[in-house]
Amino acid sequence: MSGAAAPGPAPGQAAGQAAGQAAGPAGRRLSQLQEIPVERLEHVGPRKAARLRAFGIESVLDLLMTYPRDYSDRTRSVAIGEAPVGEQVRLSGEVAAVERRRLRGGRAMVLVEVTDGTGRLTCTFFNQPWRANQLGRGVEVDVFGKVESFRSRLQMTNPQVDVVSGAAAGAA
Repeated sequence: MSGAAAPGPAPGQAAGQAAGQAAGPAGRRLSQLQEIPVERLEHVGPRKAARLRAFGIESVLDLLMTYPRDYSDRTRSVAIGEAPVGEQVRLSGEVAAVERRRLRGGRAMVLVEVTDGTGRLTCTFFNQPWRANQLGRGVEVDVFGKVESFRSRLQMTNPQVDVVSGAAAGAA
């Protein structure tokens, strides 16, 4: 049979893989990933590899087996009046007031009061003077951060902010 074509791999079998040999995605086993240094990954040069080594990550397997130390659930929104002090939560509301202050040494502080009908929360931003322009009165925002109590009022310090709608929605 000199003119017959060689048979291809069996269905579900990668090209070049021997029959009976199981393979994971891209045809590699976990034990093989231990042998691949992180420098072989795209966008990982010597400097980034050195930073990864400082965390004990030297191989692709090390990278895959390193899990985040923390996870923040930002999907659940809580009313300001029900916000638990000491926990990280996402709150939605409208900016009711914005105040700029200068601290000693010329540092900036911006106080933004957010309300949702159930309560009020003060968002305090240090060294972010541009927040006063971004978060004007009437702007709808989602803020995420740790709820604290300061002088018997709810507060978040340097929370993450998403502008939902309002004058600055296109600028966020």
